[in-house]
Amino acid sequence: GHSKTRHVVEQIHFMEGANWSERAAGTNAPGTALTVGGPVRIIGEEHFNGAVHAWSCAAAPIRDPDSGQLLGVLDVTGGDPAASPPMLALIRATTRTIETELARRLAVSDLSAYLAQGPRQPRLAGGAALVSPGGRILAATSRLGLTRLSGVTDAGDGSSLLPDGRRLVIEPVGASGHVGVR
Repeated sequence: GHSKTRHVVEQIHFMEGANWSERAAGTNAPGTALTVGGPVRIIGEEHFNGAVHAWSCAAAPIRDPDSGQLLGVLDVTGGDPAASPPMLALIRATTRTIETELARRLAVSDLSAYLAQGPRQPRLAGGAALVSPGGRILAATSRLGLTRLSGVTDAGDGSSLLPDGRRLVIEPVGASGHVGVR
């Protein structure tokens, strides 16, 4: 941004590395978007901190399409137009575009892992699956009975344990964190 604008926002500590969570800074668009998990706009005096009453902002979270984990927040801060309904719509469209591109890249990676698995379809008594880095089951035999792999712990013998006590052997497939499970 413009050096004068950067200097002004530095005075309110709105800069890289600053903590603008609701807990640390009170009501503000980036922190509130993180707290509520959705898009928000905060206009002037709606800010908790009086030092930022001259500012307005709109923000929306960005989530990982594989795990659903929060990756960050897209925020626009400035005068009143920064928190206008059209600006919030633009931010929402932009975050959806980012998440769509991440999902597209994920699909390419998933396809690569599926193809790397080759034509083998494991026929094991306990079942088998191809699992994404985020734990999504991409392909599985029906006997495995899982839709997402989570809560796995190390059994200490080269295998892993599911929360229900079943043992799993987890092996890398060779494509960006994807694993085969049997």
